[in-house]
Amino acid sequence: VTLKRSVAVSLVRIREFLPAGQRIDSWVLELREGGAWKEVAAGQSIGSCRLARFTPVLADAMRLRITKASAPPVLSELRAYS
Repeated sequence: VTLKRSVAVSLVRIREFLPAGQRIDSWVLELREGGAWKEVAAGQSIGSCRLARFTPVLADAMRLRITKASAPPVLSELRAYS
């Protein structure tokens, strides 16, 4: 996801679309800072809501890499906060 401008991000909320079932088994969250991707959080299941908190990063883009899933993943939300 490309952001409109560079912003300090310190929290990302990730939600799966649970009517389709919990499918994500592991994931990595990366933010792009100064043209380079930086891993800021990683974990196992996401479920109804996962909050990833980290030291603020001045980012212009973010991406969620699903590294393992039991079926094609379906997200309902990926939101960044300062």
